[in-house]
Parts: sequence; structure tokens; C-alpha cells
Amino acid sequence: MLRKPFSLKAILLGLTGGLTVALVAYPNDYMARSNLFIGSSLPFGVFCVLFLINLLYRPLSRRLPGFCRFGNGELAVAFVIVLASCSIPTSGLMRYFPQVITCPYDLYSTRQNWQTYHVLKYAPDALVPEGWYVEGDDPEADAAMTAAERQARTQRAEKVNKGFRNGLVHGRQYIYYWSTREKAEVIPLDSWVRPMLFWGPMILLFLVFITTMMVIVHPQWSQHELLPYPLAEFTDEMLHRQDGRAYPRMWYANKFWVAFFLVAAIHTIRWIYVWYPDRMINVKLEWNIAPEIAARFPNYYYHGMGAWSVFRNKLYISVIAFAYFIPTDASFSLGISMFVLSLFSALMWSMGVNFTHYHLNSALTGSYFAMFLIIIYLGRNYYFRVFRCALLPRTDREGVEADVVWAARTFLSAFAGMVVLGCVAGLNIFFSLFFFLSLGVLYLVLARVSAESGSPLVQAGWKPADFFFKLFGATAIGPYSVATLGLLTTALASDPRESLAAFLTNGFKVAERERLRPRQLGRVVLLVLIPCVVVAFLTVLWVNYNGRGTDHYALTWPPRRTFDRVASAVAEIDREPGLLAKVSELEKREGWFSVDALSFRMTNWSMKPGVLPWLLFGAGAIIVCYALRLRFTWWMIHPVLFLGWGVAFTHWFSVSFLVGFGIKSLIVRYGGGKTYYNFKPFFMGAIMGECVIAAFIMVFNIWYYFHFGGITPKRYLIFPA
Repeated sequence: MLRKPFSLKAILLGLTGGLTVALVAYPNDYMARSNLFIGSSLPFGVFCVLFLINLLYRPLSRRLPGFCRFGNGELAVAFVIVLASCSIPTSGLMRYFPQVITCPYDLYSTRQNWQTYHVLKYAPDALVPEGWYVEGDDPEADAAMTAAERQARTQRAEKVNKGFRNGLVHGRQYIYYWSTREKAEVIPLDSWVRPMLFWGPMILLFLVFITTMMVIVHPQWSQHELLPYPLAEFTDEMLHRQDGRAYPRMWYANKFWVAFFLVAAIHTIRWIYVWYPDRMINVKLEWNIAPEIAARFPNYYYHGMGAWSVFRNKLYISVIAFAYFIPTDASFSLGISMFVLSLFSALMWSMGVNFTHYHLNSALTGSYFAMFLIIIYLGRNYYFRVFRCALLPRTDREGVEADVVWAARTFLSAFAGMVVLGCVAGLNIFFSLFFFLSLGVLYLVLARVSAESGSPLVQAGWKPADFFFKLFGATAIGPYSVATLGLLTTALASDPRESLAAFLTNGFKVAERERLRPRQLGRVVLLVLIPCVVVAFLTVLWVNYNGRGTDHYALTWPPRRTFDRVASAVAEIDREPGLLAKVSELEKREGWFSVDALSFRMTNWSMKPGVLPWLLFGAGAIIVCYALRLRFTWWMIHPVLFLGWGVAFTHWFSVSFLVGFGIKSLIVRYGGGKTYYNFKPFFMGAIMGECVIAAFIMVFNIWYYFHFGGITPKRYLIFPA
């Protein structure tokens, strides 16, 4: 029998919400082109529904029978389930996974370097629909088929892959997963069976890996290190009712509703202005003083990386409000991040030191690995006990809960399963181990940044495949491994702005107040995520095969970057006569492990120039910054500065964080702690007002799109897309 918070109605509510997110998010973003349904750790649609449940349903349900009511614990269970499902339908997974295993086939005809080096033949057949067959690329495969078979296979590959990117129908027609009387054409789902035999288990193991990792670290972060979890604090205030009241405590403050309606009014005016610019006034949140800065300080503006984002940007009200709740050093560091980066890069340029995005990505990689080591070091005793108990069943479990031990065993099993699948895809055991370790580092640090800084949007700024290419060189990796690593990276970590790790680390903190066990909650979340993945996948296929996917970026740039890297690797290897054939043959017969292949890779290991110094710089900056933060109370620089500088979310939000830091500092300085506490409802109301108006615009845009037969409404974005 489940405990009361894990009641059947709570799980069904979470399942319904998760399936709704999986079904609606992608069409909302890329058909109606509305505000992103998710887009960050603060999904507007989810928080608006939470607001409406608290505003309308829960007060009315007090008059209904007991089975129609939802307690705080039940609502927390449902909310965490829905929050976790937000990691699936768009940028977290489905925005890039189907695209990168189909779109390169269509882009092939437009990329001369791809054709020159026959890059598609290096993609494993089992990972892509219809094996990406291109006649003439692989003479051995051509010789094994008749002319009719080659033609049929080419036609099938073109239909499945090019049809995904360009659609199979035109105008207002639609096709489905079944034939109709009017049209026998169907979505070619059967061609996806073979690649999904690999990707299905890989995605499932990936979800288990992330979920159990968050179960393991949560007690250490929440109870031992006492991280602030600002996003969870905001959610808890919106979710929790006390003393038998009808509404959450913050809602009884006038400041909450003043800010709510003020922010809603601002965005309503700006939204109407987008539709009627000649008849409506506007409330400007944007500024652009870049031309003046460029004229007065040209060296700084043109050589200062990201300087444009400081002088040509807009204010984000939710970000300003969130800065009120996050630690002061974190908001200050996020606020000055782009100022520091632009000044630092301009200084490097003036000194004749080469510092580009290539070097910045290396510094970010070093910062993430250093932060990973710091996380492990801070919780070394706890993590040692957890994994000792997991590997040695008879060990004393003092200070370690049984739930965490089982989570650790599942975590290790999922990691081992992903490594095995990586080897099945064509990687050797060492590359597979190192790749999934890098993936774990990326998502663990992202979750830590969310728990410490509370930024509603976090991104990594580096990718494991790029790191491999820089660290080992093309010859040591080989073209087949470069292609496999690129596909895995783009599918699982292309843009982790909607990270399951970040959603769960905040969700577990919300659930902690209701005394919910993370392991039990994690199991429920995983069970619900499986149908959510299926629904989201089928939705993405339906949208794109009907030619309604207008996400030009995901359909073009990540696939191009992935196979541009393959073309670059082949070109580099082919400079030495006969080396490409030797490397390719070595990869084909290597298997999981080969002494000859390992010896060859070690001999030809060639790190890219300029990588190591910036890796060490990024790692050193994090270590020094964290040490000073622990040693001196007056130290104001948070390590998040070096984990986020130059990343898209700091380009957009840095000035807003700085404004929020200034407002909070003034209130605390001149009003004290009591005034700070009294103004909390005001900033919570501002965030909720933005969530509600964003959700309203989404509903309107979806209605407009389908009511007017596919006409895209005018786009008004609250958070950047």
C-alpha cells in the first residue's frame, strides 16, 4: 500500500500532466511558434497550471468528497512528475535526437566537403533510419546489391530521412500513422524500428542514470552542505498551504497581487504592441547603446567577447525577481559574468594572446571537471560510504539510507549499460567509459549550478564530442568513432537547458518538505517518463513528417556541426597517404578492445594546440575561487561565474541578474532582514505574473494556429528562444 502522498490519484494527475507536456510542448514551440512551453527550469505552462490549481480547484475541492481533494504531499508528487517530464519533448531530448539521425542525409547534397569525404558512411547503420544509404559512397555495399535493390533502398532512405526534414505532404494536408480513405500515405514508422532498438534502451538507461544520480547526491547537498535551492523555495511557496488556509501563505500579501497584475499588464501591452505597432503604446524593456560604445571604444567592443550582450539587450523581469531569492554572491557573479568576459578577452587581445570561443569552450570544460572534483571532495566521506555499501552488501550502513544504497547500485548498473551500448555502437571500451563519465560530469555540475544559484536557465557551453576531438585528435579517435560520439552528444547533450538533473534536484527538495522518499519518488518518475518519451517521440515524428516543424536551428545547425567535425577528421587523417584506410580498417576490426588499436591510438595521440593551457586555466579559476569563498566571508565571486561566462543564458540574463542584485542589496542595506522578508511576496508575484501571461499567450497562439488553418501568429517571447 502506497503512503498517502503516493496515492493513485496523485500519480494519475502527474501522468496526465506529463503526457500533456509531451503532446503539447513541441507543437507549441515549433508549429504555433509561441513562448517556449518549457525552455528553462521555470516552465511557464507547468507553473501556470500549478497557479490555477491553487487559485481555483483546491479552494472549491474543500466542498467535494475526499477523493477529489489533493493534499500538499499529493500535489508535490504530481508536480515533480510533471517537472521531470519537461526534460523530454523539446531541448532536453526530442528537439535534437530525431533530427541528428535524419537531417544529415538531406543536408548531404548541399555540403561539398561531406560529399568529398563521404562522411555519411561513417555513421553506424544501426543508429540511423535506413542506414543512410548513398549509392557510390560504399562500393562494397553497392556490389552486394542489384541495381533495383540499390534504387529501392535509396528511395526508402530519401523518403524517411528527407521526409522528416522537409515533410511528406504539402499545403493543409496531413498524414497519420494509419491510412485513411482519402490517402494511403502513412508516417514511415517501420523504418524507425531498427534505430530505436539502440536508442530506446540508451534513452531509458540515460534517464535511470540521471535520476539515480540525483537520488544519491540529494542528501549530501540538502542536509549536509545545506545548498539554498532558490527554485525549490519559490515552488514550495506556490505549492504549500498551511493552517488550513485556502491559499498559499504568500498569496495573502497585497504585494503579491500588485506585482502579479503589474507584470501581467506590462507583458499584455507589449504583446498587443507586437500585433498592432501603429495603434498601441509600448513598454520598452530593451536598450541598445552598442553603436555609441563601438564608436567610443572600438577595440573593447569588437574584441571584447560578448560585449554586445551588455550594451544591446533587454530586462527579464523573472530573472530580476529570482535574483532576490538566490545567494548574493551568486547573483552578483552571474550579473558581472559578461562584463568580466568581455574585459578579459579584450585584455588578452591587447596582449597578443589568442582567446576565441574555441579557447573559451576549453576553459569551460576545465571548469566543469574541476567543479566535479570539488563536489566529490566536499562529500567524499558520504559518497565513499554510499558506494562501499552498494558494492559490499554486508558493510555497516551507518549514516546511509537503504534507499540511497539501492539508488547507487542502480546508478552503477545504468552506467555500465550505457557503456556497453556505446561499445555496441562502435566505440572501444575506453572511449565509451570516458564519454559517459563526461556526460555524468556535465549533468551533475548543471544540477549543482541550479541548486546553488537558482538561475531559471542553465547551460553547459561545452560538449563531450568536442572535448574528445580536442583532447585526442582525429587520428587517435578515428572517423567512425568521431561520428558515433557526435551522434550521442547531439542526441543526449546538445542543449541541456531543460535538464532532467536540474528538474529533479529542485523537485526532490520540494518533495523533502512533505517527507517524501527520493527513491520512491524517483521510481514513480521513471515509470511515468517511459510513456512520456513514447508520446513525445511520436509527436515529433508527426509534426515533422507533416512539414510543420519550423525549428530551422535544430533541423540544420547541430547536424551540420556533427558531420562537419567528421569531415574535418577525415581531411586531417587523409593528409598522410594511406593513413585513412589504415585507421578505418583498424576501427572496423577493433571491437570493444584491441591491443594493436590501443597502441596505435596512443602513438597518434595529438592534442589540439591551445587546449591544455585553457583547460588548466578553467580548472584553476574554479579551484581558487572556491577556496577563497570557503576561506573568506567577504569574498563575493561565486564559482558560477566561471561555469557560465560566455554561455547563452549569461549573454541574455547577466544584466538582469545585476539589476536584481542591486535591488536586493539596497533593500537589505536600508531596510534590514524584516524588510527583505516582507518584500518576498512582491517578487514572487512578479514571477508568477510572467508565468501566467506567458501561458495565456501560448493557449491563444495554439488556438490561432489551428483555427486559421496553419497560419503562424505573431511571435512574442518572454524568455529567449
